[in-house]
Amino acid sequence: MSGHIPEGRAWVETFLAFPENEGTSIPRAKALVALGYLAFRQGDTAAAKPALDEALAQANALGDKVTAADALVSLGRVALREENLDRVYQVAQQAKKLYTEAGDRNQLSLPTHLMAEATRMRGRYPEAAKLYRESLQLATEQGNRKVIAVENSNLAAVAIHDRNWEEANRFNRESLRVCWELKNSYLLPYEFMVAGEIAAGRGDYSRAAKLLGAADSLFKSTGAAIDPADKNGFDAALADTKKNHDPKKFDADWAEGSALPVEKAVALALEK
Repeated sequence: MSGHIPEGRAWVETFLAFPENEGTSIPRAKALVALGYLAFRQGDTAAAKPALDEALAQANALGDKVTAADALVSLGRVALREENLDRVYQVAQQAKKLYTEAGDRNQLSLPTHLMAEATRMRGRYPEAAKLYRESLQLATEQGNRKVIAVENSNLAAVAIHDRNWEEANRFNRESLRVCWELKNSYLLPYEFMVAGEIAAGRGDYSRAAKLLGAADSLFKSTGAAIDPADKNGFDAALADTKKNHDPKKFDADWAEGSALPVEKAVALALEK
């Protein structure tokens, strides 16, 4: 994902609006999955759910197990945002079954990731870490570098909860390295955010303000809403930084971080 979420959504909506793309077809089902996914990334669950429900119905009618599983995965993402965690486990298991039946191991990490996110949101961090590691192993076997980056970042978040700053930093640096190689502007703000959370945990509030500001700026520029499992960590680090940093210095550091070019924000996140 290049990070141009609003533009991508507009293209998909234009495709779906053509008369020849009405009715039931695999291209329409796949486009509806894309629309639901992009709407979710923008925090627009009201648009995401009907698109994904229609995609799932069409894929099931056409016997396309992979597209049906893709729709279920994104419905699981929506359920995470709605904090309907029982629903997350339900659709993740259904998606896992369909991917397995279709022989598509490339996507098997996704339902595992969903279950890990729901488990983490329930505060069961050791279980979540086990699932994140399982997803990471599946992604490593398939060479899926995007998921490798994502799960390293999530393992860093678990380490932050455990106040294991060294392990958190190790996981986040690996995630950032992969994201930067991929030039994935959707994932990069998460690495800035996690680096900021680590800095806040260590009491380096100037660094935390700069990194959190860089993360916030990039989230806004891509049009992405922070994922449900990560929002509390960002909010807590920001509140801690504001509480313990001089207000004038906070404003200056936040502004400096927000204005950093991406390559300089990457360099800052890798400094420590």
